[in-house]
Formats: sequence, structure tokens, C-alpha cells
Amino acid sequence: SRVSGLMFLALWVWFSLPLEFLWLSLRKSLNKKFPKNLKKKTETKNKKILILHGWDASPEDHWFSKAKELFEKQGWVTFIPQLPGNYFPKKDDWLKVIEDLQVDENWVLIGHSLGGVAILKYLEIAKKPITQAILIATPFEEMEFTPIQNFFENDFDWKMIKNNCPRFDIVNETDDSVVDLE
Repeated sequence: SRVSGLMFLALWVWFSLPLEFLWLSLRKSLNKKFPKNLKKKTETKNKKILILHGWDASPEDHWFSKAKELFEKQGWVTFIPQLPGNYFPKKDDWLKVIEDLQVDENWVLIGHSLGGVAILKYLEIAKKPITQAILIATPFEEMEFTPIQNFFENDFDWKMIKNNCPRFDIVNETDDSVVDLE
């Protein structure tokens, strides 16, 4: 998959790229997707981003707030909800948060860790496809960690997931001690 402007957000998380470089790359990518004759304010009309945190996290953690600020300066409507059950999350409760936002083809979903798993589980049941998913440090198989086992009760339905999202970008450290690439 080619690296998109939104993908630079994920790279910034892991490699601490300077924000100026991140935002320049993001802006260039977003401008390519819209006709040049549109004014900046209308370029992102109806375009929305949902950022989902992982286990034991909040919208104020990591890079989430800064990313929201950067996206909103460019006209993207950005949501970072506090997901319920921080220490003992329930998959169905997290999926309801996504469903309540009525995501559709105007949305890009970004998930960090367990937030990425929630996005994949949502895409299995989505009624409408989304534009893109960016998964950052997302585990793709069951982890031996009891509080999150309910997210892994069934295997991923990759066919449905791919039907509901034409584009995925995945970022992970090669030496991540929690989410192993192998």
C-alpha cells in the first residue's frame, strides 16, 4: 500500500517526525484527493476522522489531541471519544460508540492498539463502507491478556472487513514488545 498523508500521522507516532514535516505531507496528500478549484474550507466538507484509543488510554494520551488539532485546522471534523470500560473493555460497548457516530464513506478510522481491533470488528458488521483505516500497533491475533479476550472470541472475518474498507495502512514497530509482527 502506498503511503498516504494520513499514514504520516502513524509514522510520526513511532518515529517522532517533526510536526512540520508531518503536516506538510498530510496537507499534500489531502489536496491530491480533492479538485484543485475548491477552496480549502470546502475541500474537507463532510470528511470526518475517528481516532480510537487502546486499552487503559484516553483521548488525552499519546498523540491523539495534537492529531485532532492538526486535522481540524484543515477542516476535518475529528472525533476522539472516551471508550467505556477502560480496564475491562467490552467489545460490544466499543462497537456501539462507532455505530452511534453513523460512520460511512466520508470517514477515515484511525485505531491505536485495541482501538484498531475495535475498528476491524466494526468493519465485520458495518452497514456502509468507510474510506480508509489506519491501524497503529494493532494486534491481529489473540493476546494472553484477560481484560481484552472478548475482542478475540471469534477470528476476524477478513472478507467482510475488506468489503467495508478499500484501503488499509498498518504501522508497527519491528521490536514492539506488546504487538509482535510475527
